[in-house]
Amino acid sequence: MMKTAAGGGGIVTNNLVLHLDAGNSSSYSGSGTTWADLSGKVIMELLLVALGFKRG
Repeated sequence: MMKTAAGGGGIVTNNLVLHLDAGNSSSYSGSGTTWADLSGKVIMELLLVALGFKRG
């Protein structure tokens, strides 16, 4: 587990089903709506459909 800033518990980084990290350029470029799942599993498209994601 990674340590967080003062207070709070650790951040879970093991056995994730979906791993998105806005601070990691491999996951999010910093602009736009495209994210990459760092977990190695391919479920992102299904998640967006389940949440009712709409572009625009």
